[in-house]
Amino acid sequence: MSPTLWLVLNCSIGILAALAGGWLPMFVRFTHRRSQLILSFVSGLMLGVAMFVLLPHALEADGSIDQAMLAMMAGLLVMFGMLRAFHFHQHGPVATVPQTTLDLATQDGLPVLNSHDHDHSHDHGHDHSHDHSHDHGPACSQGVHPHDHDHKLSWLGVGFGLGVHTFLDGVMLAASVQADALMHSSGWLGLGAFLAIVLHKPLDSMAISSLMAVGGWTLGMRQLVNLAFSMTLPLGALVFTLTLGQFESHQGTVVAIALAFSAGALLCIALADLLPEIQFHDHDRVALTALLLAGVTTAYIAAQIEHAGHDHGGPHAGHIHGAGEQHDPHAGHIHKH
Repeated sequence: MSPTLWLVLNCSIGILAALAGGWLPMFVRFTHRRSQLILSFVSGLMLGVAMFVLLPHALEADGSIDQAMLAMMAGLLVMFGMLRAFHFHQHGPVATVPQTTLDLATQDGLPVLNSHDHDHSHDHGHDHSHDHSHDHGPACSQGVHPHDHDHKLSWLGVGFGLGVHTFLDGVMLAASVQADALMHSSGWLGLGAFLAIVLHKPLDSMAISSLMAVGGWTLGMRQLVNLAFSMTLPLGALVFTLTLGQFESHQGTVVAIALAFSAGALLCIALADLLPEIQFHDHDRVALTALLLAGVTTAYIAAQIEHAGHDHGGPHAGHIHGAGEQHDPHAGHIHKH
């Protein structure tokens, strides 16, 4: 199968995953604990993909450690800035901007908040006594929140932030597929990036749909927004693919920068989601840590599958060259005097 078909296949499954996330709250009751357990696994997976897949691929694509580190730091800082600006990965009460802390049941086919499941305290164990309880009162059990007017448009910032994040995921996926193709992989092209996207996108689209439901938006409008959100993934992949074609003689460098940038972005997202949960949820610390390790292990296995499928026997193994790029026979070698 050609790299283009692999990318189309990966993007298609990613779109379905995002669409499924928008529908999940209407059929599956996600408690706070269940959401955090899922999130811990996905965060571990993203950590592993960043360190075991994307960063090594970036080094193989270009071989410049300094360039890879700069690109990775850029990705981390850009994603951090987006998190601060749009708050699309929050872990607070629904009165602010939730990510996966929403506990949704169904009533007449629409998501409804359950106040009894939100009445929980997080003992942060600090001297500052950060104990807080989220009691939204009986109005929430009827689907009416005292701050509904705040939620009417609050999904816009979250949706925009997650949309940009998903666009970058598309770039990451396209770069991963291209890197595997240029290294003559015989396996699933872009497997590590694909797993991170498919397992994470449902959480993102669920957050947008849930916020819109709390704000009183109709089911049809939520479906339309969810569809638009899911299409940002192939859009990012398409933009990267077209851009890469303009750098025919430096494709290895472009792919390397995209992969390292994506690694930094994944690290920021994973740590922003993961550290608060491991640190502040004492009652689930063992389970959260176990799922974190399971996610990292899954990423490592995916990396080994990709590595086994690469053709490393060529004379230029370990470095991807564009069509017009000259090979330096001394590049990458350390000479002892």
